Amino acid sequence: ASPWRWCEELYRQPGVEQACLALQDRDGADVILALTLIWAGIEGIEADNGTLDRLLELSRHWQGEVIGPLREARRALKPAPDNSAQELRARIKTLELEAERLAQEAMVALLPPRRAHTQSAALRAARNLALYLCSLTPVKAPPGEAGVLLAAALPDLDAGEIARAFTRA
Repeated sequence: ASPWRWCEELYRQPGVEQACLALQDRDGADVILALTLIWAGIEGIEADNGTLDRLLELSRHWQGEVIGPLREARRALKPAPDNSAQELRARIKTLELEAERLAQEAMVALLPPRRAHTQSAALRAARNLALYLCSLTPVKAPPGEAGVLLAAALPDLDAGEIARAFTRA
């Protein structure tokens, strides 16, 4: 599946939407970047600090100039009682999702090529996510939301692997 379709399927898993919104609203995380990094790890791509720096620069642009303003407009219309405002809100949500898809395409283009690895896809995905989340707020243990995302993406993932990935990030 394409990265976008994979992320859509993951987002529908129990608890994932709530975990993503918590990371976004509480920690300022770019959910598309976080999910793309998990997908990349599963696909055999390991991000490093240089890759993360390029992804963060791209993310700041898309979030600050395009996605964030659309999200703010959509949220501002939420309490509006009339149907016209709610129809506009729905159209803005469609545009917001399209902007996220385009941002993800640009992110995927910045990822390094796949390589042969000795560690598991699960550990790569956990390390990629840890590298990103620890850039937002240095943590010694993964936030609960990281566990929710990784468990939904990789049901066989060992909790110890998640913890090790976050201590190395």
